[in-house]
Amino acid sequence: MHSEFGRILPTRDLDGVGPYLDPLEPIPRKQIERAAANSGIRPDVIDAQVASLSAHLGWDVTLGAKKKVVKKTGRS
Repeated sequence: MHSEFGRILPTRDLDGVGPYLDPLEPIPRKQIERAAANSGIRPDVIDAQVASLSAHLGWDVTLGAKKKVVKKTGRS
């Protein structure tokens, strides 16, 4: 399921071709819901599909692919 969903989700017009959304920024819920509808994903399984796609990509699409900030504790 997430191959079509994952193909169209990051595109501004949900058509699978550019222009693309910035992968460093979170993908808005409205974009996720529209992509799910266009991909034939039922509303009750959207969150599971987002989790599956995020696991496949290695980063959470709802948070963006920004580097994680690591706090320094002052310890070496």
